[in-house]
Amino acid sequence: METIKVLDGKITLPRQAVKWVGEGTELRAFIEGDTLILKRLGRPALSEIATLAADDEIPLDEIVAEVHRHRQEKRDAGSR
Repeated sequence: METIKVLDGKITLPRQAVKWVGEGTELRAFIEGDTLILKRLGRPALSEIATLAADDEIPLDEIVAEVHRHRQEKRDAGSR
């Protein structure tokens, strides 16, 4: 466990935490008593991803890969 400081209203996560969370990932902060909890926000639903797509068609192999990744994440989440 590392100790971190709040400087100018910001905290810097340890490298190991950034690696686990992923660069640019959004986190939700919860305060419970004297505890600060950072929760990694889930990936958007496939329907949300579809609305972000440009007017051009997405290649089928990219769609298939995304569906497989999504299904694997659901299986992994169910086994915890």
